[in-house]
Amino acid sequence: MKLKTINAIGKTIADLKTERERLIRKDEKLRVFTAGVSEDMEKLRPDYDYDSFQKELDRLDGTIRNLTAKAVTILATERVKEYHDMTILEMLLLLRDLRAKDQRLYDMTSHLEKERHSTELAIEYEYVNYDLSRVEEDLRKTREEIEKVRTFSDFFIHELSYDFTE
Repeated sequence: MKLKTINAIGKTIADLKTERERLIRKDEKLRVFTAGVSEDMEKLRPDYDYDSFQKELDRLDGTIRNLTAKAVTILATERVKEYHDMTILEMLLLLRDLRAKDQRLYDMTSHLEKERHSTELAIEYEYVNYDLSRVEEDLRKTREEIEKVRTFSDFFIHELSYDFTE
């Protein structure tokens, strides 16, 4: 048994996926070959073992599936008591939502209270229909919340060790 962080498991899964892709590319190159009419096909035939390829591909797929399932289980069940007793997965989803909120609020704060728009026929003004100072305060609070969530989730993903067996 090895103790690894969620981040380390993610890197291991990425490495295994890269190895899997290399294996598939190699298989694609070896499973067919071209020979001219006058060439000796047997001398040109690359060394190819279908059974060996399938066995190795199945092994890699199983390992990736096993590690991914264990990582997802930890993300979905490990609770962060210091942050509203949320799971790590809930925190990651919250972080996604807070980033979207941050972008929306930022867009609102970057709008002028009165903005001139001209057309060929008239000069018009576009006015904000909200309290800009309140939106700026919400943006500040949202950014503080993002930093808190990021700090907790980073700690649980990059620092804490979990028991993984490969």
